[in-house]
Formats: sequence, structure tokens, C-alpha cells
Amino acid sequence: MQELYSRLPEKSKRLYAGVEALKFPYGGISYIAGLLGCSRDT
Repeated sequence: MQELYSRLPEKSKRLYAGVEALKFPYGGISYIAGLLGCSRDT
């Protein structure tokens, strides 16, 4: 997941992080932000 994320352009990174965060019913945004190293507000 992190390798794919690092290869994406900025706009695609944001979309990818959002889609992955939606897969988790609770706390997905914080979890994915921590995992990928992006801002929670992105």
C-alpha cells in the first residue's frame, strides 16, 4: 500500500487515501493518515 502511494501524483494520493479510509468503519481517517504519513485533513 505504501509503495503504491509513494508512486502516485499528489491528486491521486489524496483520492487513494480517502478511498482506503472509507474501508474502515471507525477511525479509518486517522489510521490511514498515520500509515501513509499524510495529513488527516487531506
